Amino acid sequence: MERHNNPMIFDRLWQLRRRRKELNRIGMTRIHEITKSGADQKEIWAVIHKEWSGYQANEEEILNYRSRQLMAEAEHLGLPVPRGDDKFDTGQIEKGLHYLKVEIQAQLRKDIRQERKERREMWTALVKDIVSPLGSLIISILSLLIAYAALKLKH
Repeated sequence: MERHNNPMIFDRLWQLRRRRKELNRIGMTRIHEITKSGADQKEIWAVIHKEWSGYQANEEEILNYRSRQLMAEAEHLGLPVPRGDDKFDTGQIEKGLHYLKVEIQAQLRKDIRQERKERREMWTALVKDIVSPLGSLIISILSLLIAYAALKLKH
């Protein structure tokens, strides 16, 4: 379920992040309007709570999808996937959602970056060890062919 292998998850995350911006803009506008209208504190707090709840529900969905994506990526790379209730939080607004705790997500991202770096370095070293001698061999063969052709032209 890596980003490039599963565009559905990536698209869903993009949609959720876009919705976050929209919710923030709409919420701030509503809060500003109700504050400007001279409503009492109780009404203002009711609007703030309603807007915050929508925003928080969206944040929890983002955390859920990002957690699923990270866990799938870790599994694909052969890294240990976090298990156990102590590694997960449950949504406060969306009660059915479970997502990795923020610090566990950060550690998993770090582990994934490290694993990719190690794999990239391994391939780089392998290519360097194969291409350099192969390039030298090809240049040597071409030099011999040129020398042979020059000798043939002389005689």
